[in-house]
This record gives sequence, structure tokens and C-alpha cells, in this order.
Amino acid sequence: MDVHTYADSVSCVSSSFCMVVDSLPDISPAGYQGGYAFSYSHGMWSSGQRVDPDEMLQSVSCTSPSFCLAVDPLGSVFAYSDGKWSVKARFPMKSSVDLMQAISCVPRFCMAVDGYGFVYTYDGGRWSSGQASEGREAGRNAISCGSISLCIVVSGNVASMYRDGRGDGAHIFSPYTFPTAVSCASSWYCDVGAVGRAMNESDIFTYSLGSRGSAKP
Repeated sequence: MDVHTYADSVSCVSSSFCMVVDSLPDISPAGYQGGYAFSYSHGMWSSGQRVDPDEMLQSVSCTSPSFCLAVDPLGSVFAYSDGKWSVKARFPMKSSVDLMQAISCVPRFCMAVDGYGFVYTYDGGRWSSGQASEGREAGRNAISCGSISLCIVVSGNVASMYRDGRGDGAHIFSPYTFPTAVSCASSWYCDVGAVGRAMNESDIFTYSLGSRGSAKP
């Protein structure tokens, strides 16, 4: 990894392949600009490749060692295919002040969420216009897809479920529980990480086969 960049997001498809995207802190030396990506393959990290010449890379998601998508805050999408990065598309952002926050992909399908809780879907051809998730709030939003039949978006104190890109109900947490991260391993299992009112309290909420529970780590 590079001491002059900050790791923002990581996506692993196996024990032998991961992709990390970075942003640049203010202390970076002259000549560092834009967003970088680093790949991990069979025990070795690659040198950083500048993917976005202007903006940091906010999030990355890979479906195989030969395909990843990454996004920057302004909605530009970059594709990694067979070892090379290229500009893929640009999100139809809902407004000029929205900042893209996270992307999650499974084979032939992706979803993304911006900083205002608007959700975008990709079916291999084009990105949809943004749709408001339930409980949409400005702040730290996250998304994870275990398959095309289950994605979960967290925004505010709500976890919204999506099946085949369409909303399919939501779980509302207590007023003082704030989900900040989500990870789905399949079409029937996800974990949501949340912080409590005191901000030094944490919970893991599990979605499994239609049931929801919580456990403190």
C-alpha cells in the first residue's frame, strides 16, 4: 500500500484477490492527485494505479478477480476489467450536491447509494435514476448485495431491503441506533453494524431467512 493515501473501501472475492481504493489526504506530496486503486493477488499487493485523475475513489465492489466497479463522490463510475481501469459511466445524480457513497455488485447487477439515501440500480446496460430509500437521510449511508434477490441499504436508522432492484420492506431501528455498515453474504444472510446513542456502544444486527435479531460483539 501507499503511505501517501488513505484506504477508503475494500472488496474481496476470495482469499487470494481483493481490491482497495484510496483517497488523498492533505499531507500528500506534490504530484499526488485523484483516486488510486491497489489490487491484492496471491499474497502480493500491486503498486497504486491512478484511476480517477481528479477525485478520490469513494467505494469499490468486485464480482471476480477480473471485474470491479468503483465510484467517486461526484458519481463517475470506473470499471476494472482484465487488469485495466477505464471510465464506465456517470450516475444520473438527483442533484448537484449529492455525493455518491457506496456501491455493491453481484454478477450482472449493481446497486449504489448516495449521501442523501437515493438508490441507483445497474442491470448491465445502464444506471437507473435515483429512488429514495425508506428512512432516507443525509449522512453516512451504506449498501450491500448478497445476490440480485437481496440488497440492503442503511440510511438514518432504517435498513431497507431490495429484491431484484425493487424495494421490499424495511426494518426501523430504535431512535438511538444508527446503522453505519452492512455486509450481505448471500440472498438470505446479512449483518448490519450500528452504533448507539453514546457512540461508544456497538451492535451487530443479523438478517437471516427473514428473521431479524441483534447481538453485541
